Amino acid sequence: MRSLILYSLSVATLLNASCGAENSGGSEICPEGATFCTPGQPYDPNTGPTEKEVVAGPGTVSPFNSMNNGSTGVKVDPNGNVVLDGTGNINNLTSFIWISQNGNSTISKVDTRTMKQVAAYVTGPGGGKDPSRTTVGLGGDAVVANRGGSSAVKIAGDITGCIDRNGNGKIDTFTGETALNTSSPFWWQGSQMTSPDECVLWYTPFEAGALPRAAGFDGKLGVDGTLGTYVYIGLYNRREVVRLDAKTGAIVKRINVGVCPYGLVLDRAGSVWVQNEWDSDQPGCGGLARLDVNNGDVVTRFNKPTGVFYNGYGVTADSRGYIYLAAYGQGGRVYRFVPPDPNKPAIPPTGYYESVNVGPDLRGIGVDQNNQAFAAVHGGGMAHVDASAEPPPPPVSGNTVPTTTMVLKKLLTSANGIYGTTAGAAIDYDGKVWGVSDGMAYKIDPLNNYAVTTWRPFAGTYTYSDMTGYQLRNASRAGVYRNVFGGCGGRTTWKQLSWNVSAPPGTQVTIRYRGALTVADLMTSPWQGASGISPSPIMLPPDTRAGFLEVEFVMQTADARYTPILSGLSATFTCNEAPA
Repeated sequence: MRSLILYSLSVATLLNASCGAENSGGSEICPEGATFCTPGQPYDPNTGPTEKEVVAGPGTVSPFNSMNNGSTGVKVDPNGNVVLDGTGNINNLTSFIWISQNGNSTISKVDTRTMKQVAAYVTGPGGGKDPSRTTVGLGGDAVVANRGGSSAVKIAGDITGCIDRNGNGKIDTFTGETALNTSSPFWWQGSQMTSPDECVLWYTPFEAGALPRAAGFDGKLGVDGTLGTYVYIGLYNRREVVRLDAKTGAIVKRINVGVCPYGLVLDRAGSVWVQNEWDSDQPGCGGLARLDVNNGDVVTRFNKPTGVFYNGYGVTADSRGYIYLAAYGQGGRVYRFVPPDPNKPAIPPTGYYESVNVGPDLRGIGVDQNNQAFAAVHGGGMAHVDASAEPPPPPVSGNTVPTTTMVLKKLLTSANGIYGTTAGAAIDYDGKVWGVSDGMAYKIDPLNNYAVTTWRPFAGTYTYSDMTGYQLRNASRAGVYRNVFGGCGGRTTWKQLSWNVSAPPGTQVTIRYRGALTVADLMTSPWQGASGISPSPIMLPPDTRAGFLEVEFVMQTADARYTPILSGLSATFTCNEAPA
């Protein structure tokens, strides 16, 4: 039987830790916050094969803390366990927006807080791909659908997901605030099979003229810790939704949805919704359809609202499962569609609509965690609709109720410093609202008298979809809990990870971990997927010196009534005689 030394350390202490360096004599100075040595002193001989254990959770001196760095959408219940926070709480994440510049075939990654571009990428070989639809996964990766190039391209959300394709020991990628142009070594030339930028992960071409006009990541969690298993691309001219492998870009399946997909969104259950205006340029092309990916990819089409002219354009979903549509033409309206629900027999199998009149034509739409809807105004601006109240009861006949519980709160126009044709609307992780027009991107603060801040692109823009990733996380109510353990500095060899998780039907939990010499270095260390069965061996990349181990639990539910529960966590390690 192995001998374990039990120890628990507060996360707060660890997050303030700094690691000392080895001196010329070869002894290592104990880092502040390390577990098995005296801070500031050389390591004592507490080394050898004896395994030690660090623990966290209820009943330990290191209780779970939902405010740990990187944790979001979770809370600690009265028993000290980690559960999903049904009220939302999905702010406080690193916040970026991906803005397609179709004017020069690039996409800019913009920090929503500093309002500065941090990176830019060409979206296909030779340029000229007309990028327009951007979707962001739970892990921060982005996929861009190119209209003119009839293709899709995936870009890593951070440098840990990039690939050193040329083997030079570093990641070659374009960063900074300047424009990316044809003279840059990172410009993707037409003669190059793969991008010279090592953060561009794959490129998938479709049939010429297929016209990709919709895109969405799913919220499924891979067993290897991948946050996003599939990407769905809507091919307008083929009336198809194409399922791509999110890791490779390979086409997994093509599904005819009977609608020309102009917009696409995934709801809290993971179903894919596509829509297009009923007054379409192709007969029979318009409508609203649901692709039930959890039930054999069954496609259900829903009729347009009865007695009301409707030209659908934007589409999104909230955490309650309601679908929102922004209408273009004949007086803009925001529609809310209540889908059929087996748990709510009062809802007819056809579902039903309600709507609020806004006035001007609308395009993209987003909904925040407080169920506030924001629709892009075609002529420049943004409409704020309060959709927090539950919909009215179903109609007696037809599929449209004559009244609405939604309220138009504010209509911003060019008088508010917004110009151009606004197509896209999105929410960032601070709850700010973004609009993207053909010549500018702008951020609105609804809690500060709708103050507007602008970001100037380098070329014409056209972004229309979930360009921050907020919608997916909000609709799926994905929660993330992170916990950092400390060992014995560079002498640590991590051995085994154990946890106690309860996952009721309809919920899922994915566990991954990463190690680094210091807490600061954890941010750029690659994630490793746990086996899914506790205990799981800890297998860090070769030659990794890891005085600290960060463990992440991604929790999801398809039904807000149920939540996974994390009630215990521990890791074992040994301290080597010499630095690893």
